[in-house]
Amino acid sequence: MAYDFFGIPVTELNVWLIWLLPFAAAMIIPAVGKFSKLSTGRVAVAFAAMSAISAATLFPMALQAHEIHHQIMWIDAIGLKAGVLADPLSVIMANVVGWISFLIMCYSTGYMKGDKDITRFWFWMMFFIGSMQLIILSDNLLQVFFGWEGVGLASYALISFWYRDKKKDHVGQEGRTALGIMEYFSPTHAGMKAFIMTKVGDVMMLSGMLLLFMYAGTFGFRELIGDTAWAVEMSAQGMLVPAFVGQGWCFLGCKNWTNCICISSRRNLSRPIL
Repeated sequence: MAYDFFGIPVTELNVWLIWLLPFAAAMIIPAVGKFSKLSTGRVAVAFAAMSAISAATLFPMALQAHEIHHQIMWIDAIGLKAGVLADPLSVIMANVVGWISFLIMCYSTGYMKGDKDITRFWFWMMFFIGSMQLIILSDNLLQVFFGWEGVGLASYALISFWYRDKKKDHVGQEGRTALGIMEYFSPTHAGMKAFIMTKVGDVMMLSGMLLLFMYAGTFGFRELIGDTAWAVEMSAQGMLVPAFVGQGWCFLGCKNWTNCICISSRRNLSRPIL
């Protein structure tokens, strides 16, 4: 089998690159922006394309119902490993996220043209893409949590992107209410709503993760599935449902975060491409 950097097989390397490339772009873009703001968009689109192509290379493996699992040492002192797990479902999701993100990046080159804070926009978009792919391809709950935190941070930064709160950037229609609640917000207000909802999910998700770790001694998906004695013990002590309810609240937070994105988009979708 062909090998590449650090002795990682090429196929496994592609799985890592799906989420590492967007993060690499996020680190490069601020430096590029010092010389040319126009080039920041080109860098963002190029790296989004490379990430999507890396995901597409995994389709043959997924069609054969195979999976890729690869780990590297993360924190040697406690024997903690970082890893990726690409099964057919995660390959499909990685491609959905990768290619839709690429199209959004292409659209944004026109949509955001001329914005004086364009470098910040590209940074957070690439950080957002990398965090989403990290959630999809992680082989353990701890990495999923880091990806979730990254998505929450990026969503807050993007929803409240026009943080100066000019009236033209407000979300909704002035004077409009729903069930007596005002449906007209400044960008920073909308961003804070998203931030608070994701924090609710954070607390519940972390609680559920720690409960699982207390009984199973691992965050790894394969290890959790391979030995389910922890589930039997947790069920006997009445702790299994609370642990999974914690994870469920996390996804409730995700649903509300998505709603905040949609609400915040209402005004922005009417903005013409420059």
